Amino acid sequence: MFVLVGLLALMVGLAVALPFGRVGLLAVVGFAGALVLLGVPNKYLPSVALVALVIVPRQLYAETLLNNFSVALFVVLLWRIRLLAVKAGPRSRSLQFINVLAVILCAWMLWVSVLAGSAPFRYTYVIAFALSLGVFLTARASQADVARLLSTWQILAVILTVYALVEFVLQRNPIFDPLIALSGSEPVQHWSVYRAYATLGHPLYAGLFFSIAFAISVGRKLEGGANRNLLFAGAALVGVLLTVSRNSLGAAAVAAALLVGVSMFSPRSKVPVLARLGLGVLLLGGLVLAFQSSVFQERVDSAEAGSSTAARDALLDLALRAARAHDWLGAGAASAAQAAAPFNANEIYIEGAWYQILISLGVPGILLFLLLFACSFIFALRRGRYAAAGAVIAYAFSISFTPVLESHRPYLLLLGFVVWSCWAPSSEVPVEPVAVDGRASATSRRELRSRSYR
Repeated sequence: MFVLVGLLALMVGLAVALPFGRVGLLAVVGFAGALVLLGVPNKYLPSVALVALVIVPRQLYAETLLNNFSVALFVVLLWRIRLLAVKAGPRSRSLQFINVLAVILCAWMLWVSVLAGSAPFRYTYVIAFALSLGVFLTARASQADVARLLSTWQILAVILTVYALVEFVLQRNPIFDPLIALSGSEPVQHWSVYRAYATLGHPLYAGLFFSIAFAISVGRKLEGGANRNLLFAGAALVGVLLTVSRNSLGAAAVAAALLVGVSMFSPRSKVPVLARLGLGVLLLGGLVLAFQSSVFQERVDSAEAGSSTAARDALLDLALRAARAHDWLGAGAASAAQAAAPFNANEIYIEGAWYQILISLGVPGILLFLLLFACSFIFALRRGRYAAAGAVIAYAFSISFTPVLESHRPYLLLLGFVVWSCWAPSSEVPVEPVAVDGRASATSRRELRSRSYR
């Protein structure tokens, strides 16, 4: 009922709000979304948050409060508040460890921001970062909840790939180009090759989403999942191709290579060794075909791609000079652009999150982020969570050439999703005592079957 009322309010409200531009649009969408959320069971809210994060282009809420604290973050906070009523046992040492590491990282962000001076944007960034990570790591939720989120990610990737394909054929985004124009933002496209962005506002962010979806699908197949995961992986790879993002394709390749390579020496994979080898060959063939496609080669050979590569090469020197100027300790959270400005005569855009971290948080920040990703990857592999491990690798590689950590704060939530998928406790399914005749009760059998989510 709440869903129907929310959709009705959305349709009627859009007709009324469109003349008022971005503010009216956001107000109507927010009101309709709040009505819908009232009727959504709590276990589905992380999936709803992912959809809300992905489906609304960043241009629609730029320079508003939602640019720091997105609708998706509010949905996750609602989910976390509802979980307070859930009883849970003592936390494992692994969860204690990752929580301590997250606290140290946030404390370092806050410390360097205080030393850098009282700029509100730094503190709002630290708050947004702490919420995006902490709301998951402190949650009384399990791998069953993660499974629903990962399934949503895969399905959403298929839907967005279909839409991106329509967009690519039309050479325009029929829904979101008008909305972005309505918000007063500049058009996205400025390349010689059309690069699809679906609903994510920019091809780099779309490529980040699709590369993680690809890694999740490959990982779930290595966990012993159904063959449909190969179809999900193929769809996500097509999505990466349509964004014509070289670093996203590289992220997909690195994630696939590491997952298949590690699985060959791990007893955790439930796929036979020869099948794993065959999967690796299949994935390699798909990635090579994607890179050799005409649209990718046209992008690689274009003059703008060469200038982009040259700018990224110059970024290393720029980042090192800016970091050295602040004694390698950081210029304050979310301060990369400002700190690099005195050394950036050519006004090079800092298109890489690792450069942003080095400038803003210094060498300690780099080390803490590397430790966060490495520990998450290793822990996931030790538990046989290949999908989560792949997501971490795809994310960590893709952000190397995507300014997602500072330039698009709502996407800090993606970091929370990825890290949570690695560390969420295993599902605890109660089993009833065995019946007198030696057979488990029907309730026990149903609960045991519920463990399988792939």
